[in-house]
Amino acid sequence: MLRKLFHDLVAAPVLLKNFIGESVEITRIQLPVILRANFYFSIVLIIVHFGMMFLVFKIAYERSYQNLLLGFFTLPVTSYMLNGLLRFYLAMVREQQTSYSMIFQGYKNYLAIFLFALCYYVLYNVLFKLAFEFGEQTFLFQVRIGMGVILFFWLLARMAFTPIFIIEENLNIKEAIKRSFMFTSGKSTITIFFTFTGIFLLGAGVLIIFIGVLYSMAIAICMYVLLYDVYAENKFSRKKRIAKNLDFIPEQKRGRK
Repeated sequence: MLRKLFHDLVAAPVLLKNFIGESVEITRIQLPVILRANFYFSIVLIIVHFGMMFLVFKIAYERSYQNLLLGFFTLPVTSYMLNGLLRFYLAMVREQQTSYSMIFQGYKNYLAIFLFALCYYVLYNVLFKLAFEFGEQTFLFQVRIGMGVILFFWLLARMAFTPIFIIEENLNIKEAIKRSFMFTSGKSTITIFFTFTGIFLLGAGVLIIFIGVLYSMAIAICMYVLLYDVYAENKFSRKKRIAKNLDFIPEQKRGRK
């Protein structure tokens, strides 16, 4: 186990470099299309968030409750738009025909995508955000909070491909999460490494303001789709180009139907 962990930690930076390079190249080639798609996605969410703020301010007066309610009230639209945007990126990265209308096709498999987003939102607030809501506490309490944060990122990595399984295989939320856990079995270290990188890219984009977010979001989602295809070793996989001679993917028990 320690040997594999060491192997994955050594392989991860090399893989990351290759995946980022490939994602940057895809983004460069499709830049006008990507920026426009991300703009449509972002502007809808911005309008919805600003609209919901007035309702939230009337219901709650404390900042923490306002943030919690705002995230919850906007979750249905966020789920809808993320569903459509992921469909767009799956087609684009795989060099299939794309259309901006795909971004607004979040009604497909919507219930399963919404339930997954709700599940993630609950885990985020209970295991991660909770860690920053308390002041000075006992050492034991801080250890428990720290373990909760670690558990959150582990679950985030293991459930990462749930939306793709919902979209591609028309699975319900329970089966999709199960498939994602099986899919990432033996690859947790690599997946967590890529998850942190995606979060970092989005955070860096925020610092560069709006255009930066649109660009960094494109790279992060491209990496996500590329990683799925490499793990799956499907016909869209670019493993030979971006993961060549790196035996980081063990024989997996996919448990296909």
